[in-house]
Amino acid sequence: MKKRWRGRKHGIGHYVGAGRARSVDQRSARARNVTIEPGLYIPEEKLGIRIEDIVLMTEKGSEVLSAALPKEPEEVEKTLAR
Repeated sequence: MKKRWRGRKHGIGHYVGAGRARSVDQRSARARNVTIEPGLYIPEEKLGIRIEDIVLMTEKGSEVLSAALPKEPEEVEKTLAR
């Protein structure tokens, strides 16, 4: 019998910096900051992880503004231990 997934998934991302009251249509079409933040949570095990990047999207492409931040578990633990 296949086990049913009981954890929670996190949304993929959202716009940054324009406030919640503004709709996507009211934001500048030329440049937008968005988050890319996949996450996974298992409440009964008190376990969760979310890796968040902030991305600048322009007419010419995109740039990950948070690219220099640690993402691998060992790197994150080392940074938090300081």
